[in-house]
Amino acid sequence: MGTDLIPILNHQLPFEGKTLGEIIALIQPRLDAMVLANRGSFLEHMYAWKGASPRQRLALAKPSAWQPILEDPLYYDFDTAAIPTIDFKGPYGLRLSFDPFAIFSFSPPYRYRQWFGLQNADGSEATAARNEWRRYLRQVAHAFGGDRVLYLADNTHPLEKYLYADKPVAEIERQMRQELGEPKRTFREVLENEKHSYYIDYFADL
Repeated sequence: MGTDLIPILNHQLPFEGKTLGEIIALIQPRLDAMVLANRGSFLEHMYAWKGASPRQRLALAKPSAWQPILEDPLYYDFDTAAIPTIDFKGPYGLRLSFDPFAIFSFSPPYRYRQWFGLQNADGSEATAARNEWRRYLRQVAHAFGGDRVLYLADNTHPLEKYLYADKPVAEIERQMRQELGEPKRTFREVLENEKHSYYIDYFADL
């Protein structure tokens, strides 16, 4: 089983004291107002990812709205959970998870190492493709008062412990600086030592 990329973004959503309905009412309008500037790229990616036929392409291209994924209260109750969480599914297979500390993105759909060493078919660095996903992450962060993304990993990768830290992104970053040193300045630098380095993306070059 591979190690997936899990981007987490900071936000300024006031979760404390809010019911599930109130949190959805805060999140939903911002998602609905978020017109994806690079939706054409997402469509092409989804076509390729699903191996879509021409007929399937027509169905996939139909606009879809962001929707909350409501859990069965028998198994999960937002209002009594230690860490209240709400997920939203959106167009083009996009999905986001919100908790009091961060926004978790399930896209880009790459492995952790693959993301930092993303390549075109000819072996060159796929900077343009990676930047399309970074623009999406930037748009999500800005929609909720955030300004950066921290790229983490799951499935026994050394960075997995930060993924489940249950504290604000800024505090996770402070812990990582103490334990791993300063973040790398480029994607390539992370690739050279991906088990013990990390990257905080402020989208400065976009």
